Amino acid sequence: MTQELKPGLDQATAPSPAHTQDGASQASLKWWPAILGAAFAAFTAIGLFTGSDTGSDLAPVVAASGLVYLAAAALHKPAAAWPVFFLSVIVITLAKFGVIGFDATWPLLGIAGALVIYGLWRGKARSTAGLPLQAIAMAVLGLVASAALYFNETLGA
Repeated sequence: MTQELKPGLDQATAPSPAHTQDGASQASLKWWPAILGAAFAAFTAIGLFTGSDTGSDLAPVVAASGLVYLAAAALHKPAAAWPVFFLSVIVITLAKFGVIGFDATWPLLGIAGALVIYGLWRGKARSTAGLPLQAIAMAVLGLVASAALYFNETLGA
């Protein structure tokens, strides 16, 4: 069964089946990271408002959020953000369940430091975007996460 073409359209410019029949379902798949992020933000906000979470609970999340972008810049591969994201989730989960005996913020900041050194070694700091900007953002987020752990549990909230 062939698709009838409208006048002025040839096979190369005709809409693909992905844009006609299943276009809505495929288009919604590209938004799953944003939907997941919004759901995570909602659950975090609920935890803060109900009092079950404190600023020190959010410190690793703040560190991980900067780490994901820093990894993509240091490795010069945007796709590197996903494995680093999943690694940070594993580290945070292990700390939350007490498998590792210290707060997850510290290993995440250690990984961030290693990524900055690797990025500098590979020469990624030469551009005015990418690694320099992400390193500055990571430094700010790292300071906020550290402050949340040391000074006041509600500071990070």
